[in-house]
Amino acid sequence: MQSLQTVLFFVLGLAGLVGMTLWADRVTEPLDPLSPGMKTATALAVLPTPTFAAPNSCRTTPGSFDFGYLPHAPLTTTLAPPFAGGTPLVISGTLYANDCTTPLPGVQIDVWQVDETGRYDQSIPYTYRARFRTDAAGHFELRTVKPAPYVVNREVQPAHIHFRVDHPGLRRPFGAELHFADDPLIPPRYHKYFEPVASLNQTRTPAGPALQTRFDIVLAVPPPAP
Repeated sequence: MQSLQTVLFFVLGLAGLVGMTLWADRVTEPLDPLSPGMKTATALAVLPTPTFAAPNSCRTTPGSFDFGYLPHAPLTTTLAPPFAGGTPLVISGTLYANDCTTPLPGVQIDVWQVDETGRYDQSIPYTYRARFRTDAAGHFELRTVKPAPYVVNREVQPAHIHFRVDHPGLRRPFGAELHFADDPLIPPRYHKYFEPVASLNQTRTPAGPALQTRFDIVLAVPPPAP
C-alpha cells in the first residue's frame, strides 16, 4: 500500500510540473489580436494618442439666463424713449450660424435693459424693451442709452443689456447678457461668467455724441441647407 501511495504522489507531482510549464509558455506568448476576448485589449493598445486641431477664433457666443424677459415687446429697434437720460448708445451686429460666416436672416431677437435709474419697465406699453428681426444679411442695429448698474439681493450688478434669440434650430431660445469692457463693477474672477463683453467707442450721430459698439452673435446651429 505504501508503494502505491508513493507512485500516486509521483504521478500527481509530475502532472503539476507539466501544467505549470505549459502555463508559463502561454503567458510569455504575445497576445493574438484575433483571439476571442483579446480584441478590446489589443484595440486599446494600438489606438494612437488623440490629437486636437489648434483652436481657431470661431466659437459660439456664451449664453446666460434671460432674466427679466417679457413677451410682446414693441416692434422697434429703439429701446430708449425720447428725451431719456443717460448716454446714447448704438449697438450693431450680425447673427451667424455656428460656422461664424453664414448670416441668419429673419430671426427674431428681443432686447431689454434697465433705464438710467436701474429699473426694468414692466408696464405696457413697454420702454427699454424692443423686438425685431435680423435683415436679409443677418444684421441688426439698436439705439438706446447705456444702462445703469442696479442692485439685486444687496449686490450691485454691472451695467448690461439682455438679448434673447428665437431660432427654430434651438431647443430653447438663446439668452445672453452683453457687458461692457473696463467696467470696474465686474470682478476679475467673474469675467468668464460675464461674457460677452464689448468695448465702447465714442462716435457722433445726428443727435450728438454717443457711444458705439459691435455685438455679433454666433448661435449653436448649423448653416441652412442650400
